[in-house]
Amino acid sequence: VGSLIGCAIKTTGALYCWGYNGSGELGIGNNTSQATPTQVGTDTDWAQVAVSTDENTSAVSQFACARKTGGSLWCWGNNDEGQLGLGDFVERNVPQQVGLDIDWTDIAVGGTHACGVQSVSGFLSCWGEGLYGKLGYGGATSLDTPSAVSGTDWAKVRLGVNHSCALKTDGTLYC
Repeated sequence: VGSLIGCAIKTTGALYCWGYNGSGELGIGNNTSQATPTQVGTDTDWAQVAVSTDENTSAVSQFACARKTGGSLWCWGNNDEGQLGLGDFVERNVPQQVGLDIDWTDIAVGGTHACGVQSVSGFLSCWGEGLYGKLGYGGATSLDTPSAVSGTDWAKVRLGVNHSCALKTDGTLYC
């Protein structure tokens, strides 16, 4: 749950979101805010969902990403920093698949950036706003598509508004 939107996956695998929707961050095909959980599309194979945290950003920066059981990654909402990972800066009000990879095992979103772990390569990839070096590639430029962070054997990732932390399979933590 973010500060302005919430999303949850039912035991049936259906995805529901509610709250503010000015940039399509609920993924329901419009920009109308919802006071109650509203189903996102008709798919019932969602495995994980993450919504942006906006403690230090405006309401218009809200977005969400979700992973399906087959390993594909989908994002929607505001995209002013490329945080949807789609190669552009256009907001989307329905889920859009990020690339063609189907081995995403963990995802996280921050204020205006996102990261995910892939099982085949063990890569950790990040995209979106690069301010403060939060994408982990050593620079501060924003990236509009997933870009691998140095190393392999990444297991989990968690993000804050302006920072990122990830855990390696050997238990070492990097931030």
